[in-house]
Amino acid sequence: MAEFKNYFFRVGNKDSFSLIDPNNCKDKYSLSGFCFGRPGFPDNSFINTSYIEKIEGKSVTTKSGSNYQLKDMHEDYKDFLNSIEKGIEILTNWEMTGNLREGYVISGTVNGQMISGKVVSQERNLITLKNNKTYFIMWSDFSSDVGIYIGLLGKYLDINYPDGFEKFCGFTCRPILFPK
Repeated sequence: MAEFKNYFFRVGNKDSFSLIDPNNCKDKYSLSGFCFGRPGFPDNSFINTSYIEKIEGKSVTTKSGSNYQLKDMHEDYKDFLNSIEKGIEILTNWEMTGNLREGYVISGTVNGQMISGKVVSQERNLITLKNNKTYFIMWSDFSSDVGIYIGLLGKYLDINYPDGFEKFCGFTCRPILFPK
Protein backbone atom coordinates (compact mmCIF):
# COMPACT_ATOMS: atom_id res chain seq x y z
CA MET A 1 0.00 0.00 0.00
CA ALA A 2 1.31 3.47 -0.87
CA GLU A 3 2.21 5.77 2.02
CA PHE A 4 1.65 9.50 2.57
CA LYS A 5 4.17 11.54 4.53
CA ASN A 6 3.85 15.22 5.43
CA TYR A 7 0.15 14.85 4.69
CA PHE A 8 -2.87 17.08 5.23
CA PHE A 9 -6.57 17.03 4.35
CA ARG A 10 -7.96 19.92 2.32
CA VAL A 11 -10.84 21.39 0.34
CA GLY A 12 -10.37 23.70 -2.64
CA ASN A 13 -8.31 23.72 -5.79
CA LYS A 14 -4.57 23.37 -6.28
CA ASP A 15 -3.93 27.13 -5.95
CA SER A 16 -6.20 28.19 -3.08
CA PHE A 17 -7.28 25.70 -0.47
CA SER A 18 -8.29 25.33 3.16
CA LEU A 19 -7.19 22.69 5.60
CA ILE A 20 -10.02 20.70 7.14
CA ASP A 21 -10.63 18.35 10.02
CA PRO A 22 -12.03 15.21 8.36
CA ASN A 23 -14.00 14.44 11.53
CA ASN A 24 -16.00 17.66 11.12
CA CYS A 25 -16.22 18.22 7.36
CA LYS A 26 -19.43 17.96 5.36
CA ASP A 27 -17.78 18.96 2.04
CA LYS A 28 -15.85 16.67 -0.29
CA TYR A 29 -12.18 16.78 0.59
CA SER A 30 -8.91 15.27 -0.55
CA LEU A 31 -5.55 14.19 0.83
CA SER A 32 -2.33 15.97 -0.10
CA GLY A 33 1.28 15.24 0.70
CA PHE A 34 4.34 13.31 -0.38
CA CYS A 35 3.60 9.81 -1.61
CA PHE A 36 5.83 6.73 -1.51
CA GLY A 37 5.23 3.39 -3.18
CA ARG A 38 2.51 4.46 -5.62
CA PRO A 39 2.84 2.89 -9.08
CA GLY A 40 3.46 5.45 -11.82
CA PHE A 41 4.91 8.08 -9.48
CA PRO A 42 8.47 8.45 -8.22
CA ASP A 43 8.81 8.21 -4.45
CA ASN A 44 8.46 11.58 -2.68
CA SER A 45 6.08 12.95 -5.34
CA PHE A 46 3.68 15.61 -4.09
CA ILE A 47 0.16 14.33 -4.80
CA ASN A 48 -3.39 15.66 -4.40
CA THR A 49 -5.73 12.67 -4.35
CA SER A 50 -9.26 12.36 -5.64
CA TYR A 51 -11.97 12.86 -2.99
CA ILE A 52 -11.79 10.74 0.14
CA GLU A 53 -14.36 7.97 0.42
CA LYS A 54 -13.30 6.41 3.72
CA ILE A 55 -10.80 6.76 6.56
CA GLU A 56 -10.23 3.86 8.94
CA GLY A 57 -7.52 4.58 11.46
CA LYS A 58 -4.43 5.41 9.38
CA SER A 59 -5.83 3.89 6.18
CA VAL A 60 -7.46 6.10 3.51
CA THR A 61 -9.49 5.08 0.45
CA THR A 62 -10.18 7.59 -2.31
CA LYS A 63 -13.06 7.86 -4.78
CA SER A 64 -10.77 6.47 -7.52
CA GLY A 65 -10.18 3.36 -5.40
CA SER A 66 -6.61 4.14 -4.34
CA ASN A 67 -5.58 3.12 -0.84
CA TYR A 68 -3.01 4.94 1.24
CA GLN A 69 -1.40 4.52 4.62
CA LEU A 70 -0.95 7.76 6.59
CA LYS A 71 2.47 8.28 8.14
CA ASP A 72 3.74 11.71 9.24
CA MET A 73 1.34 14.65 9.44
CA HIS A 74 2.53 18.00 8.04
CA GLU A 75 3.64 20.47 10.77
CA ASP A 76 1.25 23.16 9.51
CA TYR A 77 -1.61 20.65 9.62
CA LYS A 78 -0.68 19.76 13.22
CA ASP A 79 -0.74 23.50 14.04
CA PHE A 80 -4.20 23.75 12.43
CA LEU A 81 -5.65 20.80 14.37
CA ASN A 82 -4.07 22.03 17.65
CA SER A 83 -5.59 25.48 17.04
CA ILE A 84 -9.05 23.94 16.62
CA GLU A 85 -8.55 21.90 19.80
CA LYS A 86 -7.55 25.06 21.72
CA GLY A 87 -10.53 27.03 20.38
CA ILE A 88 -8.40 29.40 18.29
CA GLU A 89 -10.49 30.80 15.45
CA ILE A 90 -9.45 30.29 11.82
CA LEU A 91 -9.09 33.34 9.54
CA THR A 92 -9.63 32.67 5.82
CA ASN A 93 -9.84 34.65 2.57
CA TRP A 94 -7.24 37.07 3.89
CA GLU A 95 -5.88 40.31 2.50
CA MET A 96 -3.21 42.53 3.99
CA THR A 97 -1.91 46.07 3.68
CA GLY A 98 1.00 47.88 5.29
CA ASN A 99 4.72 47.52 5.72
CA LEU A 100 7.26 46.69 8.39
CA ARG A 101 7.75 50.32 9.49
CA GLU A 102 4.05 51.28 9.75
CA GLY A 103 2.67 47.86 10.58
CA TYR A 104 0.39 45.40 8.83
CA VAL A 105 -3.41 45.30 8.80
CA ILE A 106 -5.02 41.97 7.93
CA SER A 107 -8.65 41.42 7.04
CA GLY A 108 -10.50 38.22 6.32
CA THR A 109 -13.35 35.97 7.30
CA VAL A 110 -13.81 34.22 10.65
CA ASN A 111 -16.90 32.02 11.04
CA GLY A 112 -18.62 33.89 8.21
CA GLN A 113 -17.90 37.34 9.69
CA MET A 114 -15.44 39.88 8.28
CA ILE A 115 -12.73 40.99 10.70
CA SER A 116 -9.87 43.42 10.35
CA GLY A 117 -7.07 44.54 12.63
CA LYS A 118 -3.47 45.57 13.04
CA VAL A 119 -1.08 42.62 13.39
CA VAL A 120 1.21 42.92 16.44
CA SER A 121 2.89 39.50 16.29
CA GLN A 122 3.26 36.40 14.15
CA GLU A 123 4.34 32.93 15.21
CA ARG A 124 4.30 30.79 12.04
CA ASN A 125 0.56 30.35 11.38
CA LEU A 126 -0.72 32.30 14.37
CA ILE A 127 -1.10 36.05 14.36
CA THR A 128 -2.17 38.30 17.21
CA LEU A 129 -4.01 41.52 16.51
CA LYS A 130 -3.80 44.79 18.46
CA ASN A 131 -6.97 43.77 20.37
CA ASN A 132 -5.01 40.74 21.75
CA LYS A 133 -7.09 38.26 19.75
CA THR A 134 -5.07 35.41 18.20
CA TYR A 135 -6.06 33.65 14.98
CA PHE A 136 -4.77 30.73 12.97
CA ILE A 137 -4.31 32.11 9.45
CA MET A 138 -5.21 29.82 6.59
CA TRP A 139 -2.37 31.26 4.49
CA SER A 140 -3.36 29.10 1.52
CA ASP A 141 -6.90 30.58 1.44
CA PHE A 142 -6.16 34.12 0.31
CA SER A 143 -8.36 36.58 -1.54
CA SER A 144 -8.19 36.54 -5.33
CA ASP A 145 -6.26 39.86 -5.31
CA VAL A 146 -3.55 38.34 -3.13
CA GLY A 147 -3.36 35.29 -5.40
CA ILE A 148 -2.88 37.41 -8.50
CA TYR A 149 -0.06 39.43 -6.96
CA ILE A 150 1.72 36.48 -5.36
CA GLY A 151 1.54 34.52 -8.61
CA LEU A 152 2.52 37.31 -10.99
CA LEU A 153 4.82 39.50 -8.98
CA GLY A 154 6.04 37.38 -6.09
CA LYS A 155 4.74 40.09 -3.75
CA TYR A 156 1.41 41.57 -2.75
CA LEU A 157 0.39 45.20 -3.40
CA ASP A 158 2.15 47.68 -1.15
CA ILE A 159 3.35 45.19 1.42
CA ASN A 160 7.10 45.12 1.80
CA TYR A 161 8.12 41.63 2.92
CA PRO A 162 11.77 41.93 3.84
CA ASP A 163 12.29 38.17 3.73
CA GLY A 164 9.49 37.20 1.35
CA PHE A 165 7.32 34.17 1.90
CA GLU A 166 7.69 30.81 3.59
CA LYS A 167 5.99 27.58 2.68
CA PHE A 168 2.61 26.67 4.17
CA CYS A 169 1.76 23.01 3.55
CA GLY A 170 4.28 22.97 0.71
CA PHE A 171 3.05 26.16 -1.00
CA THR A 172 4.89 29.49 -0.85
CA CYS A 173 2.20 31.76 0.60
CA ARG A 174 3.00 32.50 4.30
CA PRO A 175 4.45 36.04 4.56
CA ILE A 176 7.22 36.78 7.03
CA LEU A 177 5.81 39.86 8.72
CA PHE A 178 8.36 40.35 11.49
CA PRO A 179 11.82 39.14 10.42
CA LYS A 180 14.10 38.10 13.25
